[in-house]
Amino acid sequence: MQMGNMHHTLRYGKHDLFKVFTYGDITLEEKATFALIVQRNALNDGYKKSEVVVLKSFDELQQKLG
Repeated sequence: MQMGNMHHTLRYGKHDLFKVFTYGDITLEEKATFALIVQRNALNDGYKKSEVVVLKSFDELQQKLG
């Protein structure tokens, strides 16, 4: 249990950063909800931190990922 929540037993140890890229026109409320989901999944999978990067378009996402 961590912070009162049940979590999976980690199979592969701790990780540093769970970074998620998404694109599209989303509201601040949608971004906050998405960030919370990402944060909880990161914690459950053994990541120390999480980050959500919201880009405007798929083309911008492709450029960012190179």
